[in-house]
Amino acid sequence: MYVEHNLLYISAFYERNMPISKQISIVAGSGIMQGVANSTETNFTGKLAFILGKEKHFFEMGTVVKLAALPEREKPAYVMPVTAYRFQAPGGLQLRAGFTFVLPGISIGYSF
Repeated sequence: MYVEHNLLYISAFYERNMPISKQISIVAGSGIMQGVANSTETNFTGKLAFILGKEKHFFEMGTVVKLAALPEREKPAYVMPVTAYRFQAPGGLQLRAGFTFVLPGISIGYSF
């Protein structure tokens, strides 16, 4: 679970890690993105990614899908690529820095 901020949105995500080996996991999650620049729309999102790494340092690569925007539901869904570095401390602290499409973002969260 983490909160992210980039140039256009503040996001909150819940993710589930599913290990497929000692160094590779599949991540699936969902969240809410709130516009902060010239947009007041709220977007529901889904996420699917791979995490590569071990111990505390990980590389994340995947996609975020913007599903619906409120209050304007007529806007189409779209897919954005995600790449990030993720640090997960043994006590649960999670720090993340990366790009969603071309927008840089930083995140802080907690793993349990």
